[in-house]
Amino acid sequence: MSVLETAQDGVVRLLAEARWDAPTPCEGWDVATLARHLVTGERAFTTALRGSAYDLAAIDAEVQRIAPADLPSAYAEAAHGLRAAADAAPPERSVPLPLGPRPPSVAVEVRTLEAVVHGWDLARALGRSPHLGDDAALSPLVESADRLRAGLEAARPGTTALGTSHEVTPGAPALDRVVARFGRDPAWTPPPA
Repeated sequence: MSVLETAQDGVVRLLAEARWDAPTPCEGWDVATLARHLVTGERAFTTALRGSAYDLAAIDAEVQRIAPADLPSAYAEAAHGLRAAADAAPPERSVPLPLGPRPPSVAVEVRTLEAVVHGWDLARALGRSPHLGDDAALSPLVESADRLRAGLEAARPGTTALGTSHEVTPGAPALDRVVARFGRDPAWTPPPA
């Protein structure tokens, strides 16, 4: 099983037990908002992997109409669709991404990072330990996170979309290093109820 599939499956399991109004490490986002963001992203990148530019506002408007109870199945379906589109995409074809036209492998790398980082967000929001892959499997994502940050900053100078990187202790687990690069404090815990 790929890191993408492992992380997506972890997200599906977490969404099945979600408390939709629980706060997440994404400032101002509750679990329902985060789940909708993930569904929107998978649908948008599926469209891109099929070779078409996507209308993010239209996709998001459609996703906003999904009832919270239906978000786990909507995400599972979108995740499956993304993997199918990635498998079918010719590797030499460029796909339209926020970073500009890139090969399908970059789209998969971005969605893998999204599933891992937001899977961590969901696990933390729900007071669970994330099961998104082992340290060896997640280690390459540290470099992927650095590439994505550099690519996004080159495409959108001054962007704050990824937040400010956090420092981690030397030898920190790969998952802590990845989430820290996306502006998360690896020690984040939900505020007291």
